Amino acid sequence: MSLAGGELSALPALAVVGSANVDITAMTEHLPRAGETVGPGRLRRDPGGKGANQAVAAARLGARTRMIGAVGDDEDGTWMLATLQAAGVDVAHVRRAADHTGTALITVDAEGENQIVVCPGANRLVTTDGVEFGPDEVVLAQVEIPVEVVAGLADVVPGFLAVNAAPVELDAALVRGAGRPRGGQRRRVRGAAVAAGRPDGRGHVRRGRRAAALGWA
Repeated sequence: MSLAGGELSALPALAVVGSANVDITAMTEHLPRAGETVGPGRLRRDPGGKGANQAVAAARLGARTRMIGAVGDDEDGTWMLATLQAAGVDVAHVRRAADHTGTALITVDAEGENQIVVCPGANRLVTTDGVEFGPDEVVLAQVEIPVEVVAGLADVVPGFLAVNAAPVELDAALVRGAGRPRGGQRRRVRGAAVAAGRPDGRGHVRRGRRAAALGWA
């Protein structure tokens, strides 16, 4: 497999600890103001969630990928599991929880500006209890699941741990272990969107119409 002219080989195993959402998007000419009803709109429904999106992307690039997360015991949960499996993601540690599957309600206007309300549902019940991580396994987490679960990864991940700080809700406990050398090897996190071991938890946020990015000051 190749990407932009470069060969992808010997990709590490990846474990994504993160969220799975159903994205329900309404596309309109302009975003509603308080108390306003707008229309007509176009509706779409997509599998999403920062964790699920990253797991699917990695699997499609050829990485051996598994996901640790939670979906509801509902039709949306069944759909999300089937979508992940179809992309080649191992879902053995995506549990069915006694809550609805996470849902993001998104409104997008003609200029690409958006408003998003996330209803986390089963994502609030994600746990790594009973999950073992290998020393050669890269572990990637985001902040759409409980912060204490993400912070706790620093104590149980023997290999390389990266935290994609999105949405941006950082504190020192969350980032203290991310990107830290493990197993006597020197390692480095690349990319401004990865929280990489600043013990004071300080950073700066660059926001734009399309996305928000995190960089260290």
